[in-house]
Amino acid sequence: MIIKKIIKKFIPKSRFEKTVAKFKEDNRKHGLMLNYDLNENSLVFDVGGYKGQGASDLFSMYLPTIYIFEPRAEYAQAMEKRFKKNNKIKVFNFGLSNKKSDNYIY
Repeated sequence: MIIKKIIKKFIPKSRFEKTVAKFKEDNRKHGLMLNYDLNENSLVFDVGGYKGQGASDLFSMYLPTIYIFEPRAEYAQAMEKRFKKNNKIKVFNFGLSNKKSDNYIY
């Protein structure tokens, strides 16, 4: 783990990684990331759940029912394992769209 952190310091971040980091930092500064009018009766759709951290954070604050939609099988499987004991968080291994299609995710 230490080696990984050292290597990350010397490898420049991609444009995407920089954009995500800026988004997270801006939202943290303004308190937007988790500032929602939710409660234990709310239903949240997490579209593109990735590793489930957003869902986990929301759940710990508000206890809503959360439906996570993640088209990447490896992420969906990891979240299913992560949340298997939580009956208020459901993971679906597909994306959402206004049409039926098969697409590649890079």
